[in-house]
Formats: sequence, structure tokens, C-alpha cells
Amino acid sequence: MSIRVYTGNQDDGVTIGINSKDPVCLYNSSPVPQRINPCQSPVVPNTGGQVVTYQQSLTVASIAANTAAEQAITVGTTAGNGPLTTDFMAAINKPTAQAGMGVNGARISAANTLQIVLSNPTNAAVTPTANQVYNVTLLRGLPVHSQTLTPAAVPASAVAGVGSTSEQVFNLTPVTAVGTAVVNTAGGVSGVLITTNGSNYTTPPTVVFSDPATGITGKGATGLPVMSAGTVIGVQITNPGSGYNSAVPPTVSFIGGNAIAPGMALMVTKPTTQAGLAIGNCRIVANNQIAITYVNLTSAAITPTSEAYTIAGLHTMPPGDNVISYGVVGTGLVSVASITSSEQSVTVNGLLATDIPVGVSKPALTAGLLNGTGRISAANTLQVQFINATQGALTPSATEIYGVTVLSQSPVVPFTVLTPKLAPVSIAAQTTAEQTFTVTGLPFINSSPSTVIVNKPSAQAGLAIAGCRVTAANTLGITFENVTAAAITPSTEVYTVGVFNAVGAGGGVPGSWVALSARTGMVQMLNLVNEMQQALSESGIGAFEGGA
Repeated sequence: MSIRVYTGNQDDGVTIGINSKDPVCLYNSSPVPQRINPCQSPVVPNTGGQVVTYQQSLTVASIAANTAAEQAITVGTTAGNGPLTTDFMAAINKPTAQAGMGVNGARISAANTLQIVLSNPTNAAVTPTANQVYNVTLLRGLPVHSQTLTPAAVPASAVAGVGSTSEQVFNLTPVTAVGTAVVNTAGGVSGVLITTNGSNYTTPPTVVFSDPATGITGKGATGLPVMSAGTVIGVQITNPGSGYNSAVPPTVSFIGGNAIAPGMALMVTKPTTQAGLAIGNCRIVANNQIAITYVNLTSAAITPTSEAYTIAGLHTMPPGDNVISYGVVGTGLVSVASITSSEQSVTVNGLLATDIPVGVSKPALTAGLLNGTGRISAANTLQVQFINATQGALTPSATEIYGVTVLSQSPVVPFTVLTPKLAPVSIAAQTTAEQTFTVTGLPFINSSPSTVIVNKPSAQAGLAIAGCRVTAANTLGITFENVTAAAITPSTEVYTVGVFNAVGAGGGVPGSWVALSARTGMVQMLNLVNEMQQALSESGIGAFEGGA
């Protein structure tokens, strides 16, 4: 290996670390190649979106033996008060585990409607417990990736009456935007005419102005992409450069724009159902490369449909602002006497005594009845004032979902990535079994747990993850599924656990929800800081301590 020496006295600078055969280091450190990571994308301010968690009482039908099947469930009570068709289905957690039953994800098929995939690897039907309050968590307005994947066939097991698994690896790429540079009379780049917006960008791509093939003209132009819903809608020129020829403008390239990288928690949604087929795990293999474990519980091979999957990878996400929104069922509200006011308490899990109420919205009109902003009398308790201006008693509806907005002086982090080392025990043949682990950082307030996802870092033939939940504060439950005819012990390894920190409002009452703001620009900044820290560390510079 030859190492070039940089003396620092070159007028035009020296490019080093330009490929894997050109390693870089400081004195007395080991040479390493330049890092090429999607987290190096430029940071572009934007409005971001929300992480929304619903709590809903669900009763699902029996699951036949040796199969996986999709069932429709309703979440939310009215249009606009439940999942939207534009939301990304992130996670669904069943509040208890049942032997032989797996919860293998869900998708949004219409507003307020989820299709939940349930699996049963046993030789007898399993009936899920009725009227349980599930957690359903969505990403709203945050960039996700959509790409057509073409999986191979998932073979049937060689042993009759049992299932099989198949892990398959896919590379992710955005549809690249295309634009033409506009050069002004002074020889600078004044803008970019976007001719193709591209799609599937989860982070802004890097805009590069390069010399046209016809000759070297101009230098120095830079710009930032203007993004909307994963597409490029324009370019903000940050330096017009000089010396460009309007007749032969520079070539505009959009580089990168996917930020699926190791260290993130991964979520994958298959857009259609196939009888007997389920997803048993997903993980990030490398930059913009994911693996999906398919489970086949039937006696015949199944080829997953070639279709556009929806994919999201998230690092720990800083809070977007201090605003938290809740949807709370008015359980316990009583009659308000005529020509008077009455202050009544509503449980709102997650409220802090230091939060500041901004407003309380009653969704339906009750003639003569007014409601005020309210106050927080204690943690998790909101006092709402009702005013009755009529000559008769009026009772606020106890079944409506009231909207509550507060300013938090201690804003909640919408999403956290934890990486605990777990040591599971053996899973018996042809069943599911929940195992619990101590994992610090899992919220559980009153009867409301946070929502979690789990990525197993390796594939094991015949083994799947078929559910997870927070069973108590700092306690993680994982339901392992063994579809084979022999016991399997999951490997002891470092799992990735994604935690949606909003707990459902209303003390577990069905229909309640909570939404936390998230700013994707802040996430990009966090990704970039972590990337800088890692790059400097690899190059032998201990400039930063800590990281997210």
C-alpha cells in the first residue's frame, strides 16, 4: 500500500481519500478509506411531520392452523380522526402475547382502515383475545421510501405440516431528479429548471454542477435542493459561481438522497396480502441495502408479488417543537347544571404538571354548552371548564374524542433507537413464545405503554419475530415464532429496538391518540453530526465525544 503525503503547501489543494485504494489518516493512526455514507446529505430546512400513536380496542377473528392471513380493522372513530391514506404504517403492538399467534405487521388500505397480518404456525386454530387495546403508530408527513421489490420464491418446508423462512436482500435507490442549469449574463448560475422531480428521496440529494462534455467552462456554483414529499421541486442557488457559458450550461446532477444506513431502526410495509405469507423480520445490511425475512406457513412455495414496498429507516429523532397534541375520550364527564360552570377532570396520559395547556376542542356542538382551555392540576390530569348558558342541565358527551394541545417545557423525543444485547432462550417447535428483557428507556405511563419495533440483526432459518411490546417500564417483550419441527434458540446478539415515545392518551381508553412533532431537517443535522464524529474517529481525530 502506498501512502501519499499531503504537505499543505499546494496552491490548488490536494484531493485525498477519493476511493477505497486511497486511504487517509493522520500521523500515528491507521489509514482508512474515505467514508461514503448517505448520512452525509446536505441539511435542508423543512416543516417535517408527526409521529402519531392511536389506542384502539380491537377484536380480530380466529386464525386457522398453519397459515398467515390478513384481517381488516378500524382505527379512529371518524374520517380525519384516524389513519390517513397518506400515512406510513410504522408499528402495531398487541397488548398481550398468545401462544401460537403472531402479529406480523399491518398496512393502511383506506382512511381509518388497517389490514393486520396475523400468523399461526401451530396445528390448531388460534382465537385472539377480544376487545384488547392495541397501540398503532404512524408516520405522518415524514419522508419514506417507496420502491418496487421483486422477491424470489419462498420455498415450502421439506417436512410436511411445518413452515419455512427465506431472507432476501434488496438494494434501495431513489428515482433521480433531472434539471437544467440557467446561466445569467454575468456568467453565474441563476437557477435550475427541474424537468424531472424524481421520487423516493428520504434525505435531500447533493446538487453538483459539473463541466459539460463539450468543454471546461466556469467553476464554483453550488446549490441546495428544495424538497417536497420526497421529490425535488427546485434548487436554491447558494453560490452562482462564475465563468459559465449560457450556450453550454453546466451539467446538474443530484447525488444520493437515500439515508437507509446501519444504526437506524427499519420498518417495511408490503402493500398487498398473500395467503400463508408473512414478514418475519427486516434489517439494514449496509448503506441503502435491506434484508426482509419472509415466512411461508403453507405446504407449497410462495413467490411474493413484485410490487412497491414502503420503507422507512429512522435514527433517534429530536423533538420538532414544544407542541404535543392529544385526542382524548371524555370518559367520566357529568352533567353541568343550568346557568353555571363546572370544572371536570379528564385523564391524559403523558401530561406533565409543568405543561401549559393551549386549547381544548370539543368536536361536536352541544347547543348552550361552552368549554374553556382548561388547566393541568397534576401529571396526567387535565381540568376542563364547561359553561352552561341555558335554563336546563346539559351533559358533555363522554364518547367524543376531544382535541387537547399543550406546550411542553420538557418536549418528548418522538423516536429513540436502542441497541440492547439480548440473550433469548429456546423456542419450541411450531409455536410462538414471548420472552421479556430489561431494556432501559421504554416508557410506560399508567396503563399506556410506548410502541416499539424490533430488528433482529441476523437471520436464522425457521425463526421469525411475530410481535413485540412494552410489558412494563423498561421491559421489552418479543414474541419469537418457530415455524419448524425442531426447537430453535435465537442467537445472543445486539438487537435494534425503535421506541415511539408517545404513550396513548386517555388511560388506555379506545380511540385516544397522541401526536409528537418531528422536523426532518433536525434529523438530518443529527445524522450529519454523527457521521462527522464517526469519520473523524476513523481518521484518528478524537474531536467529538459522545453522539446520538
